[in-house]
Amino acid sequence: MVLPLTDLLTMAAVCRTRNPERILEIGTYTGETTQTMASNTGEKSQIFTLDLPLGHPIKSGMGNYQTGSHFAGTQDAFKITQLYGLSQTFDFSPYYQSFDLIFIDGDHSLEIVKSDTENALKCLRAGGIVVWDD
Repeated sequence: MVLPLTDLLTMAAVCRTRNPERILEIGTYTGETTQTMASNTGEKSQIFTLDLPLGHPIKSGMGNYQTGSHFAGTQDAFKITQLYGLSQTFDFSPYYQSFDLIFIDGDHSLEIVKSDTENALKCLRAGGIVVWDD
């Protein structure tokens, strides 16, 4: 559920190297990766992170967690906007061509990873990058 330390360090290095101004994360969970990205980007960076809607039945099978609890109240929380919805039905159109970095770490089934990738590519700015946990 939470990325291994090596993966978190990789995301930190990507953020420090690329210095993205706008980031989209699909799959917040506790927000450890979100916080890692926030603490390794500039003051003007904005991170939008999408997680399952509150009370969604799938969440009950994922253990007892609070979405975004890892970054709530931190000094970088102002950079983070929490979004809720199912990635396969979420309206990404307001975000088309607006992100420098997109991290996909939601549902790990082939069908949904494919859908998340298609949406991510629509939301990516020219020269941006997509990173997958899958």
